[in-house]
Amino acid sequence: PFCCNSFACSADLVVWFGNLEDMHHLVVLHHGLNGSSRCCTAVGEAVCKIVEQQGEGKVHVTLLPITSNEAGFVFVNKVCYDGIDTCARRAGEEVTAAIQSQQGACSNGTGSFEKGPFTHISFAGISMGGVVLRATAARLFCKETSTMSNLIPSNFMSFASPH
Repeated sequence: PFCCNSFACSADLVVWFGNLEDMHHLVVLHHGLNGSSRCCTAVGEAVCKIVEQQGEGKVHVTLLPITSNEAGFVFVNKVCYDGIDTCARRAGEEVTAAIQSQQGACSNGTGSFEKGPFTHISFAGISMGGVVLRATAARLFCKETSTMSNLIPSNFMSFASPH
């Protein structure tokens, strides 16, 4: 199965993060229609590589690959066929839980994780995952404070998404 392992890392992605110092950045990753959280591995590895190269140990990045919309070992991911709104609700619940528990998969590209409050949030979705994350971001956004779950929205990236 196609799992995005051909994603190329580029120094241009540094612009995606802006100022890398003094932030704890939550990066939410979402797979495509019949994918799984493993499909986001290459994107996550690229993010960690950039942080290692540019962050000089001053920035903390936590990757959150969404798992609530995958079916596990089944070849056809029927969970994603529940619709964009339902998938966005599940992803939003997972993001909110991660923010509350401050847990994730990667920090500074080393696999270690230092606890501390998240300050920024970004989204990266592959194919249908981009559409799901777009709806998730809309659910999390608070107009009064211009934040997403009290985090500063930073960037939204989608790869081959139909929008």
